[in-house]
Amino acid sequence: MALRVDIERFNEAVDGIRRAFPSLRIEVDEDHPHVDASVDIPSQPGLAFDVNINLQNDELHLSAGEFWVEWFPCGDAVVFNNFMDAVVGLLSGRYRILEQRVGSSTARSQLQLRAPAGKLSRPAALRWSSYRGASPRE
Repeated sequence: MALRVDIERFNEAVDGIRRAFPSLRIEVDEDHPHVDASVDIPSQPGLAFDVNINLQNDELHLSAGEFWVEWFPCGDAVVFNNFMDAVVGLLSGRYRILEQRVGSSTARSQLQLRAPAGKLSRPAALRWSSYRGASPRE
C-alpha cells in the first residue's frame, strides 16, 4: 500500500511540473531498472542543464549537475511541498545551483535562493532530518 501512495505522490509532482512549465520537455520512465519511477528534463531553451527527479521507495530525489538531494518520507505533506518548492524554484530560476570546485572535482554543491532584486542571497543551507527530508532555508 505504501508504494501506491508514493507513486501517486510522484505522479502528483510530475503533474505539478507540467502545469507550471507546459512547454518543458519531460521524459517519464516508470519502468526504470534502478528506481521506482524517473523523470528526465533535458537541457533545452530556457534550461541550461539536465535535471532528474526520481522516486526510490518513499524518497523523492532531485539531481542536476553535481547537486543531489532526497526528501523523505514523500507521503508527508511538508516534505512533499519542500520538494516541489525546490524543483519548481530550480526550473523557474528562483533557485540556482552553486558548485564549488577544488581542481577538477566538485567539493560542495548547494541550492541558492535568488533575492527579489535579482541579487543572490547567501547560500541556502540544506537542512537534514530523517523525518522531514532536506529543505532549503536561509
